[in-house]
Amino acid sequence: MKKLILLALTVALFSGCAVHSPQALASVRAAGVPERTVAKLAHRGTLTPGEVITLHRAAVSDDIVLRHLDEVGIDYLLAKEDAKMLRTAHVSEPVLDALKTASNRYLAWRTAQLNYGYYGSYASYDYVPYWPLGGLTLGYGWSSHHSDCSGRHRR
Repeated sequence: MKKLILLALTVALFSGCAVHSPQALASVRAAGVPERTVAKLAHRGTLTPGEVITLHRAAVSDDIVLRHLDEVGIDYLLAKEDAKMLRTAHVSEPVLDALKTASNRYLAWRTAQLNYGYYGSYASYDYVPYWPLGGLTLGYGWSSHHSDCSGRHRR
């Protein structure tokens, strides 16, 4: 009985990780899409503009591409040249809009990461890991964690 419960929990856990159903991936394979692109669809990889064009030329449903872009996103900024290349290949407007949205989400995430660093709400350059005098200070200066140069409290 314990093995059955463990098996059910394992299936439930890993079934939430997949973006596409096995039937959807089989239809993509049947369309003649390269295995590398199919693997990206199966394992939550980011699609490049060239791979989106490959999926379009293979007549893969826009729903598969749209779902993948919504669930996984992209890890690059969509350049004007990429958008022009996608339009030239006659990729649908909903897919272009989804790429732009995913690009904006990546930009927002990356900007937040650069602004706040890995130390929470303080920028990573505010942290000084080593001070040669230990806890002894010279009595002047300012704390960059509490105010900016004008003396206003930084949020």
